[in-house]
Amino acid sequence: MIHGKRDANQAVLTGYLEQCGWHVIDTADVGPNCIPGFPDALAMCGGITVGVEFKVGVEGLTVSEGRFWEAHGYALPLEIVRDMDGVLAMTRKYFVGRVC
Repeated sequence: MIHGKRDANQAVLTGYLEQCGWHVIDTADVGPNCIPGFPDALAMCGGITVGVEFKVGVEGLTVSEGRFWEAHGYALPLEIVRDMDGVLAMTRKYFVGRVC
């Protein structure tokens, strides 16, 4: 099995997501082994599943990530998370007025 690249901030941001009530599954190994461009993680809460792509600084999507988003973004909400502000923005986007 080929192990996928994990961004330097992935562990910290996963912890932040979990503190905000998300259940996070690391899927970084899916891309290089099965589905190129698959998100780094799936975050789930309250019946909602979001594909999460962790990025450091101003990094953009890779070519394979962009292709995955174009092909599957209609079926799975996809978010880029770079820092704690991104975690909070994602949480507000999906859970304002809802309880997980």
